[in-house]
Amino acid sequence: SEVTQNLKDQGKRVVLVSGVFDVIHPGHIEFLSEARKIGDMLAVTVPTDEQTQTHKGADRPIVSLADRLRTLSSLEFVSFVFPQNSWYTMDVLSLLRPTAYVYIASPENDHMISRIQPAKNLGIELHGISMDTSRFSSTKLITLIEKLK
Repeated sequence: SEVTQNLKDQGKRVVLVSGVFDVIHPGHIEFLSEARKIGDMLAVTVPTDEQTQTHKGADRPIVSLADRLRTLSSLEFVSFVFPQNSWYTMDVLSLLRPTAYVYIASPENDHMISRIQPAKNLGIELHGISMDTSRFSSTKLITLIEKLK
């Protein structure tokens, strides 16, 4: 994108992450904070409510796209937030062309990692952050809250 290219032309390292970020939890904060350390600016893309419903289920998202974007943009280490018009990460990477793309390196994401390898051909660095995803997830929190009803 023009914004990303302008920042890169100024010598800025633009890092991109993507995710639903439905119910923000400490795991999200840790991931975003670590991702920001890889560059000068952190951009976050978030799929639309319709895409989230298609891939996560009819009862998701709990929090609307507008509210997810507002919440993420309020975090001091997040520079930009964008709605993501495609569920597929390579579509977003091809459009935005960040310096680096950061993802959570976990067995749950193995299927996605092979699909983003072509980003290297676009000059995009790929960085996996190892995290214990068993501690926190929006899905687990939502399930726990439902049990409390």
